[in-house]
Amino acid sequence: AEPLFGIRRRRAVRTDPATPRPALAASWNRMARPAAAVAILGMAAVNSAHASVRTAEQAFQKGDYARAEQEYRRAIAKDPNQPVLQFNHGAAAYKAGGFGEAADSFSKAMKTEDLALQQDDYYNLGNTQYRLGQKTEKAKPQETIKTWEQAVQSYEAALQLKPADGDAQYNRDFVKRKLEELKKQQQQQQQKQD
Repeated sequence: AEPLFGIRRRRAVRTDPATPRPALAASWNRMARPAAAVAILGMAAVNSAHASVRTAEQAFQKGDYARAEQEYRRAIAKDPNQPVLQFNHGAAAYKAGGFGEAADSFSKAMKTEDLALQQDDYYNLGNTQYRLGQKTEKAKPQETIKTWEQAVQSYEAALQLKPADGDAQYNRDFVKRKLEELKKQQQQQQQKQD
């Protein structure tokens, strides 16, 4: 039931800043989308940022998500106002299990005019919030309830931008069911205590 909780990725590597980037077809996610346009950088910044981004992309392709996350973080330090870099950092952090960092990066990546990127950000943020809630489900169920409610809101925002997104609909409904089950368990525990 959980294979749709993968993330959507965007490729940020370009050989020439004036040419558009192709989409990266991620093998684990059938819904990868074309990348958003990135602002033209100064030549010195382009070379150093591209080195980190290129290294990050190579690490991600090899499945070394921790290294990819570090390299994207370096690229972001050089150019923090690039939503695609924030997005890809979030993707690498998610795959490395750093869900808190991923959520932060996806939130920062939403500061863009690109509606497709925003829609992917909301979708990935919803997935990340679901994973964060899973971590606290047994120990802190009330925290999980809040986090999963936020996930549902993120999926709803993704669906406002693209109503036909079947993955977002499926994940939203899945998280709603999990949320209802958890709330029901909490009510039953409360009744037992009373």
